[in-house]
Amino acid sequence: FCANCQKELHGKYCSHCGERVLDPEQRSLKFLLGMFTEEITSVNGKLILTLRRFFTMPGQQCLDFHLGIRKKYLSLFTLFFLFNIVYFFFSPMSDFNLSLREQLGQMHKPLIEGTVKDYLAAKNSTLEELGKQYSQISELVAKSIIIISVPFLALLIWPLNARRGYYLQDHVIYSLNLYCFIMIFPIILRGIFVFFDWLLGDLMKDYFLVYINTLLIEIVIFIWGSHQRTYQTKHWHTALLMIPIVIALFFSHMGYRFVQFWATWVQIT
Repeated sequence: FCANCQKELHGKYCSHCGERVLDPEQRSLKFLLGMFTEEITSVNGKLILTLRRFFTMPGQQCLDFHLGIRKKYLSLFTLFFLFNIVYFFFSPMSDFNLSLREQLGQMHKPLIEGTVKDYLAAKNSTLEELGKQYSQISELVAKSIIIISVPFLALLIWPLNARRGYYLQDHVIYSLNLYCFIMIFPIILRGIFVFFDWLLGDLMKDYFLVYINTLLIEIVIFIWGSHQRTYQTKHWHTALLMIPIVIALFFSHMGYRFVQFWATWVQIT
């Protein structure tokens, strides 16, 4: 009988759960190390291929996912959470983590302003004092719920490609791909600029504007390339969709900020 599922065995592999019967030689340390090396090599190979395709062929993994080619890649969900961990510790941006005062300047101000005012009146507190309390909580919350942006964007991207034979899961994968870039590229670019700042000194003293402009240009290029490759659109079709995609990205970001406010607020109250 199978040690894992207790079903009757016929051969070395269980026909129900796939568990393998261990032979005496498979209990050796040599076999264990060999299995470990094989798994690490497999994961590393997938990671290297995924990263290479991600940066040099934006959208290729999304297209391959749609076509059913998935085994050779690291899952984009896994890649997203890896990048999220890197972003958590090294992010140079505060765009995903607004202060309370900045939240009150967003599109959703009418939906949160009354709640904030009622709290201040009830606690006899000031916006500055509440803002400090909010900021202590919001940084951890903000970096932990970036994944919320993905379904927002997928639902907005869906109508733009509704007649192309793609499913909602394809749009989720595309959105994951895009947010992976938005998380990781600012960190890479910041590292490059910090290096040149160290190397060139005063020549790089005004690099902030160059950094922002470069970042925006690269994001637009990535959106263009990834969308064209994912959805197999022609140049003119992609050009027509660029503004709607950027608008969709903007509104998905606004949706994230709204959720981020309430996720932080419930921990304050």
